[in-house]
Amino acid sequence: MRTATDAPRLLGAAFLFVLAASVLGSALSAMSAGTADISSVLANISSHSMLYRGGILAELATGVGIVVLAVLLYEVLGKHNKLLARIALGWWLAEAVVLCVSQVGAFATIPLSSQYAGSTAAQGPTLLGLGDSMYNGIEQGGYNIHMLFYCLGALIWFYLFYATGAIPRRLALWGIIAETVAFAGMLVVLSGSQVSILFFAHIAPLELAVGLWPMACREGHYFPAVMTPHDRAGAGRGATGRRRGAAARRSGCRGPSGYRASGYRASGYRASGYRASGYRESVQLSM
Repeated sequence: MRTATDAPRLLGAAFLFVLAASVLGSALSAMSAGTADISSVLANISSHSMLYRGGILAELATGVGIVVLAVLLYEVLGKHNKLLARIALGWWLAEAVVLCVSQVGAFATIPLSSQYAGSTAAQGPTLLGLGDSMYNGIEQGGYNIHMLFYCLGALIWFYLFYATGAIPRRLALWGIIAETVAFAGMLVVLSGSQVSILFFAHIAPLELAVGLWPMACREGHYFPAVMTPHDRAGAGRGATGRRRGAAARRSGCRGPSGYRASGYRASGYRASGYRASGYRESVQLSM
């Protein structure tokens, strides 16, 4: 097995999977629930429960992808700074857990929406209160908290990408700036204030760029700064056979230089269909 040399491309694929699953979940949630008051949200979910369930499953898949992505990032970048990589891994594992727990509120909203659709005038206020707790309290609130954990972990991953030169440094610097802005925006959101979509709109294209970077490089030429001589020799064997790998070992296995790099995963903005680093449609946005 060539785990060390395969990890960068698996990492790129994981970035793209998380982005795609998040965008799908965001789109299905927006189409089925909307962004209006809780009474309209419950009515919409009751009418489009299958779409809403699909959005929940997509978010759960996103949580699974985050775990895989975090482990792969640790595998690639932990060689440079194990302590920081462990801290970032912990933040992203917490992100995945909170995201999946938030979907418990989403599941609970489905039967409440059906009960609300057939409720009497006396039952309506009670069901609205329960629906608001499940949807805005657990699901939406949990989503916002998970994005805070995401930003904390992403800042560390991007710093490690920049420090190692694993992807172009300009891309890594973009990631550091983008995640800092997103983190500030999430603090404002969690304080109960409004924030502009511009705090988060740049994260999805960032995640796409970082995911495509290792996929577009030739084998053995991606993430050269964080590959050990043994890893490079393994990449050489995969590319041109055993003789090239042996020659690489005899020559000291010097990898290609001149690769500047560092990058990470993006995150979206839920209301607009991005996951990468945003918050959900329950938050009012001011442009």
